[in-house]
Amino acid sequence: MKGFFANKYIEGLPHTVEVLDASAGGLRVRKIFEPETASDTFPLELCIDGSTRFFAWTKRVWRRGDEEALRIVATDPLDRARLRKFLRTFAPAV
Repeated sequence: MKGFFANKYIEGLPHTVEVLDASAGGLRVRKIFEPETASDTFPLELCIDGSTRFFAWTKRVWRRGDEEALRIVATDPLDRARLRKFLRTFAPAV
């Protein structure tokens, strides 16, 4: 999943994160340059296939250094289906 990025919104401003791992239920991301915040919930914007935008409300599950896990707690069902379809492109061939 190399080179896959998203915007995590903190206090209304987008901050880019690198997506290290993803599933339909959440993501593991690497923070690149963002302010410290006491908040554990964030809107997240992903750009799927270069044009389709996907928004989700996420909650931080854990944080270790510059990595953190974000659980998707709310999103539109159509967006969740788009995310699942997108993630299948990264599934290993059997």
